[in-house]
Amino acid sequence: MKKNILNTSGFTMVEIAVVLGIIAILVTSFGTSMAQWRTGYQLVSTIRNILSALHNALLAAVKNNADVFFQFDLGNDRCQVFLDDTTNVANRGLWDAGDRRINMILLPTSVNFTQLFGTANVVAFANFNSRGFSSIAGAVHLKNAKDIYKGLN
Repeated sequence: MKKNILNTSGFTMVEIAVVLGIIAILVTSFGTSMAQWRTGYQLVSTIRNILSALHNALLAAVKNNADVFFQFDLGNDRCQVFLDDTTNVANRGLWDAGDRRINMILLPTSVNFTQLFGTANVVAFANFNSRGFSSIAGAVHLKNAKDIYKGLN
């Protein structure tokens, strides 16, 4: 009796090609859903960062017994928290070299400010005094690349 030298166990090329095709379809669909999820996540993450910076501004104002300003800059898509050390009333609330920066948030490229405190100002700010009270009330609106809007009130 002759023994068969070929091994008959294993997968055929057709079976491997079918499995690779299914994996390719799954990876493609997963990649597009990940891209959509990422833009939404960046918007929510930016809002959380701004809320955290606002809370830190309030704490810094009380801790340092001084006015702390939170400046929103639409033109540069950023916001910063700083302790205003200036005694010049004309420069009050404006960042200059003598001020101590507490925090700065750069917005991701897919997230933009759309409205600040009900106006379309290029630069707007809020401040917290030494007792932790804010000088302004309003909302900040952001949008992402998919034109999804979220606001901070």
